[in-house]
Amino acid sequence: MLLQPQAFCPLPLASIAPGRWLRRQLGIQADGLSGHLGDFWPDVKDSRWFGGRAEGWERAPYWLDGAIPLAFLLQNEPLKAQVVGYMDYILRHQAEDGWLGPGGRTPEDRKRTDLWSLILNGSSMTATPCPCRQARRPAMNRSRRSPSFRTGARTCASQSFQR
Repeated sequence: MLLQPQAFCPLPLASIAPGRWLRRQLGIQADGLSGHLGDFWPDVKDSRWFGGRAEGWERAPYWLDGAIPLAFLLQNEPLKAQVVGYMDYILRHQAEDGWLGPGGRTPEDRKRTDLWSLILNGSSMTATPCPCRQARRPAMNRSRRSPSFRTGARTCASQSFQR
């Protein structure tokens, strides 16, 4: 059976602006914990994803996955600057072989890295209309071709069945 054409296609982020009630609710979110988590919570503020010493697993990518659309939907310039700065840091620190994220500078390090956080980060990077858009695509392509990423994916998948 052939796949049917999509009835609907996803719209680019911020192609529809939130209005009235939804805009107020998103503003409350941006003015509250969601918009300021990167300012004070060590697991995000000092995350290994951004050059810090705090954990480098999934907390920062999960936060980015929500903070990025929030910043761009509201056109919240301070929050946009923060999330774009974090994404730029990630892109500037990609390993030579394409590894994109913390905990992967050595093959031994990569064996201990859970790839879920890398996938979350990829989701954030592909959804965002930001100045780093041009650098993002080649970085994501190099990341997927990284031998360590492919080996790590097989290792993680085989380990999950053993638990």
